[in-house]
Amino acid sequence: MSLINAIARDLRQYGLTPNKIIARYSGDLPPPVLANSIPKSGTNLLTRFLYSIVKYRRVLSRTLTNHDDVATKCAALSCGQFMPAHLYFSPGNANILANLNILHIFMIRDPRDVVVSNVNYITRVDKKHRLHNYFARELTTDGQRLRASIRGISVAELGGGNPSLGIGEHLTQYVGWLQEASCLVVRFEDLIGPEGGGDRDRQLSCVSSICDFLGIETNLPGEHVSGLYSKSSRTFFKGVVGAWREAFTEEEVQLFKQHAGDALIQMGYESDQNW
Repeated sequence: MSLINAIARDLRQYGLTPNKIIARYSGDLPPPVLANSIPKSGTNLLTRFLYSIVKYRRVLSRTLTNHDDVATKCAALSCGQFMPAHLYFSPGNANILANLNILHIFMIRDPRDVVVSNVNYITRVDKKHRLHNYFARELTTDGQRLRASIRGISVAELGGGNPSLGIGEHLTQYVGWLQEASCLVVRFEDLIGPEGGGDRDRQLSCVSSICDFLGIETNLPGEHVSGLYSKSSRTFFKGVVGAWREAFTEEEVQLFKQHAGDALIQMGYESDQNW
């Protein structure tokens, strides 16, 4: 991404373009939003959609996690703002959002694609990631990296420090949000559109559902999808639906069933009948 394009993007997402500044001071701003997601599930896709809405702007803060003071961070959100998050489910976190009247969108993606994206990110993109040296130097093939990401990595394998959770353990921290009636669950596969292997009708239907949830009137949902699919993010890998089918061998398929098959069913990406 060129410097000019990056500046233009940031002006839009942080609400510094003329139309967003006017909207901010015109009153009638929509409720604050927590844009929550499982990491590598399309976080940037969801945030790009939200700042395509004139009345929304991103809060100037890093992505919220469970390591933060969740109550304090959320209490600082005001109408017309959204904050990205990778926030685990807990009754306490659910109560914080409810008590503060924060709208909660939870973005999910086929966990098998999450694993593929995670491997690429750790190995080739984020060289400061605590697992980068292990993935890039100790493991020599993407198959080994996929299997490590699926089953987890022990302290002994890492030579000290903290273990790395497997995908099944990781998903368990989030899936409770699926049962929260006040939480809107959005699938990456519905929002990505045809550029990422999705479907335009499903994308427009997804956009309409999100706008309804936010209380945003839109007779033209297509106005929000232009530019949603973008390769400009430094975390971008393929950004497509079903990349795992090319990356997984039968060994990885069976290993995934063993470690995260139940979560995959719970998230609606497989069923008891065919899994």
